[in-house]
This record gives sequence, C-alpha cells and structure tokens, in this order.
Amino acid sequence: MKTLPLYHDVRDKLRTGDVLLCSGVDYVAWKIRKVTSSPYSHVAAVRVDLNRVMAFEAAADGTGYLPVSLLARRKYEHIAVYRLRRASAGQFQPYEFLASLLDELGLEYGFATLGLIWFRERLAITVPAKDDATLDTRICSEYVSVAFRRAGIDPCPAKPDKYTYPRDFERSSLFKEVAKFRF
Repeated sequence: MKTLPLYHDVRDKLRTGDVLLCSGVDYVAWKIRKVTSSPYSHVAAVRVDLNRVMAFEAAADGTGYLPVSLLARRKYEHIAVYRLRRASAGQFQPYEFLASLLDELGLEYGFATLGLIWFRERLAITVPAKDDATLDTRICSEYVSVAFRRAGIDPCPAKPDKYTYPRDFERSSLFKEVAKFRF
C-alpha cells in the first residue's frame, strides 16, 4: 500500500463543504465498516475560516466543532476528503450548510440517547428517529447529510437522512475523492 500523505501536507487543500470520511480502527469502527461494507466509520464536515481548518461532527458525546488536526489524531487509519463535483457545486448554498451545522452544534446526548446511539453504532443499524427535525438520535453521517440537504444538495436522494451511513457519501455520484491523509 502506498504511504499516504500527512495531514499538514493536505491541510491547505481543504475547503468549506468538504466531507471527511474517517476509517477508524477500534471495535465499534470495525463493526460499522464491516456491516456497512465500507472502509469508513465516521463522517465530519469541514469549515475553513480565517486560516483555521475545522470539523463539525456528531460523536458519542454529542455534536461538536474542533480543529481537523485534533480529529485526525484519533484512532483513524486514514481520512479521505470528498468534495462536491463541479456540476453539483453550483446548487450548494454554503451559508445554509453552515447555518444547519451551527443550529445543532453543542447538543449533548443524555444517558438514554447515548445508549440508543451506542446500540445503533454497535450493530450498525438504523433506528428511526422520533422526528426528522430533531437531532436527538442522529449519528455523524445523518448530521452532515441534513446540513447538505438544507444547503440544496441531497447526498443520498434514494434515502431519508436518518438512513445515511458514511458509505453513502463515498458512493454518491455528487461527490468525488480529492485526497487521503493520515496523521
């Protein structure tokens, strides 16, 4: 296998709206990858502002916003960067994309919600959310999918957001891989 570039080698190529598909190495990540037939187990969305490269994500403790360099330090074998293809990019509304991510930022999952998310990720299955308009049980790929849909792009037209997995971004005809890196 070819050696992947390091994060600092691709950092300046990242753009707002890029999707980070992360290939985790722990048991839960392995289970998600295996059951979904994908090399990826986690999704985050990029925002570049004032020379800061940041990521929005939904993780076990809730939604968050952190430097991509910190995200990359987690137990990931590699991270792939996916970007909207030129044909789709004209429909993309970056303000709406960021507004959607920010509107749901900081949500903390309670004990019951953590249990449900743990169950879903452990088994890599989807449990219908109580309401599509709430985030209380969304996983990472659903959080990012909703933001894209609200920004005029439906990453998985054949599926509702609550059934979106990392593989759906990888396989979507609207996105293309532009880089891979490791930390």
